[in-house]
Amino acid sequence: MTKLTISFEISDKHLEALSNIQSKDVQDFTQEDLLDLRTVLQKSLKWESQKDENKAYEETFKALANMVGNERLFRPMDQRSLPEFVLHHLLKWSDSIDAADSHIIGCNAGRQFYKDLGDSYIISLNDIQAQNYIRAFWDDFIEEYCEDWTGAIFKHPSAFLDQQVGLMAIDLVRAIFEKQQEHYMPLDEFKQIVSEMSASDLWDLVD
Repeated sequence: MTKLTISFEISDKHLEALSNIQSKDVQDFTQEDLLDLRTVLQKSLKWESQKDENKAYEETFKALANMVGNERLFRPMDQRSLPEFVLHHLLKWSDSIDAADSHIIGCNAGRQFYKDLGDSYIISLNDIQAQNYIRAFWDDFIEEYCEDWTGAIFKHPSAFLDQQVGLMAIDLVRAIFEKQQEHYMPLDEFKQIVSEMSASDLWDLVD
């Protein structure tokens, strides 16, 4: 048996990033959290050159470096449910337009959000990020909303993701307002209501 010691040198900046990630529950990890974690591990993993003649050490280090640094081997899978992901972006969008809308959100907010997707509000920065989100939420997409995408999802991943997020946002917002029997409400009140909902509560609204 060969015993090996792998060392990490972590900067204060990377330590802060790790602290922010570790304060979350695993089921709340986002794709960005996992990418940050990969970056920290990749940047802090150190090769000790004096050991490079040790075959076991060399092969183990290469395997570990590949595991944390190779995009083909490590695909970050967002740990939230699709409704949680949709709601997160809906609230970010509502904050970005809040100043113009006097802190009020209406039952048509889902449709307005959908209209802004891919234009004034961006969910995925590129097709690779969109593909990772699609893989993470594959089992969460509503089948009837995917019928027109047969064979084309990964040809236009960003457009597909925007559509699925937008349609679910419409369903979620409509259901929340129907449950509250309101057409408009203060944005802070809306945030408070959804903050008290679990993932299963959100699924109940769109199932």
